[in-house]
Amino acid sequence: MINSLDLQDLEARLKKYISNLNTKDYNFNPVNSGNNSNGNNMQLGFLCYALKTMYTLNDSKLDNNDYINGILKKNKFISRDWHQLL
Repeated sequence: MINSLDLQDLEARLKKYISNLNTKDYNFNPVNSGNNSNGNNMQLGFLCYALKTMYTLNDSKLDNNDYINGILKKNKFISRDWHQLL
């Protein structure tokens, strides 16, 4: 049984988990392994999940303009004011 919750450790683990879900070209899988074709086809939902989690954790990747521009370029239907959606 865990007596205390280390929030910094939890934050680091969440960032690592989200990073591990990232595949090529700014796509995110729902799981690390065992993904089926339905999970592969639902990329936008998991991108939103990943971005919201990264935003909540104040992930430094969101400060990188190349990272954000890569997402916007791949998903042209996302508004340039994406942060207002969070």
